[in-house]
Amino acid sequence: MAILALSVMPAIIGCGKDPKRVAVSTNAPTGSVDKLKEQARNAVTTSKGFITQQKDRWQKSYSDKLSKFDKQLADLKAKSSAAGDKARSDWNRALAQLEQKKDSAAQKLEQLKTAGTDKWQELKTHTETAFAELEKSFKDTFTSLTHDDKPSKP
Repeated sequence: MAILALSVMPAIIGCGKDPKRVAVSTNAPTGSVDKLKEQARNAVTTSKGFITQQKDRWQKSYSDKLSKFDKQLADLKAKSSAAGDKARSDWNRALAQLEQKKDSAAQKLEQLKTAGTDKWQELKTHTETAFAELEKSFKDTFTSLTHDDKPSKP
């Protein structure tokens, strides 16, 4: 019986130390969890900053494009005033369509400027599409109207 008591004694003494180790090891990951939370917050902040920079750069680029379209539209309006009556009617119709598409692109750009980072990608796609349509319309209109101005050869 004494041998049994002596063999159980170290196991009991050893078991008494394990809960302290568990408590210590349980506290250690808390520091790691806090560190991970801080890293995650930093990553989110960095990501938001990057998206904001991208958004600002992109907006400036498309604002510049819109200014160029305004200038092109003014140039086309000036040309239309020099056209004959029938040609002027065609020019005015085409210019009205261009003006409408330019206004639509400008509205999309304005929506994008006021959008948060969560909606930015979706609105960016819509704005890119509107600007692509506007650019194509300008090219098509310019080609069509300047081709009509040239006298046909016999």
